Amino acid sequence: MIGLIRRASEDRKALTSLRSALVDGFGANGPKAVRLIKDGPLARVAEGHWQGRVVIMKQFHTASPQQQIADMTTEHERLAALFPHDGLHAAQVCATAPAQGIALIEKAPGIPLDQALDPCSADTRRHLVSRAGSWLARALGDSREQGSFRPQFWCDRLLRECRLTVLSATDRDTASATLEALTLLGQRLKNGPIPRGAVHGDFGPYNLHWDATSQTLWAFDIQRTSSLPLALDMAGLLVALSEQVQRQYPDCALRLGVLPEDSATLVAVRGLEHGPSELPYLDFFLGLRLLRSLIKKHKHPHAPIFRRGLINWLETPRCH
Repeated sequence: MIGLIRRASEDRKALTSLRSALVDGFGANGPKAVRLIKDGPLARVAEGHWQGRVVIMKQFHTASPQQQIADMTTEHERLAALFPHDGLHAAQVCATAPAQGIALIEKAPGIPLDQALDPCSADTRRHLVSRAGSWLARALGDSREQGSFRPQFWCDRLLRECRLTVLSATDRDTASATLEALTLLGQRLKNGPIPRGAVHGDFGPYNLHWDATSQTLWAFDIQRTSSLPLALDMAGLLVALSEQVQRQYPDCALRLGVLPEDSATLVAVRGLEHGPSELPYLDFFLGLRLLRSLIKKHKHPHAPIFRRGLINWLETPRCH
């Protein structure tokens, strides 16, 4: 009870601070009916009404919020030339107050993608996974290229995350086995070439909305231009989707820790194709994303899903 009271008090203070910053940044024309969604370590997020529409407000807590706003604006300007397209949308920045580190972003209609998939028919699932892949491919623009690959960079980051997390003995053993397998796979893949391009950076169903009424798919929380391996975002989506389906079907078949049908659908999307020599990169990032999910959620009720996925990833024969 004390914790709930403290949390409510902190939320009130955060909301008061945000409202004051909105007045400083936008004056009397700022958003109204502001409702706090969360106050995280990197950003404060709220919802409100502005100029006749609902917007999402983000106030960055980073060391350089003005630079964060500039980076976000640059990427949204790039995406404005690509979306909307064929029922695909990118939620755009509406206005900014750089001095206060605040961006107003249009609110995506519809429901989170994992809710739209939970449950649905196999045909609907293929369609929505393909739509998500089409968004990622469209967002690349003309940026897709073959680039270098430094697997040690990714393994070192993952190792640091493991060391900063108190895992059970069983989870530590699984993490160690996964890191060893990633290191061995990375030695074979180092230097590339690997498909790269301007990706979302956090491409999961929590940042995607499906609006069944208009049959449109929206992506949001796009913060900067990130030229990274395509497989990083593809793996992030596949791992999150495997969590979604295993909540309903805990014994469903997996390959490399995710649903093989989802993987086949995603790599078949035009612009996301990975040939036989490129599929091992997706394998690498699936292992990385699965382990990162276990590290972040090892105390979460869904942690067994990631344990099962990692064991399956370790037991699946490597791509060649």
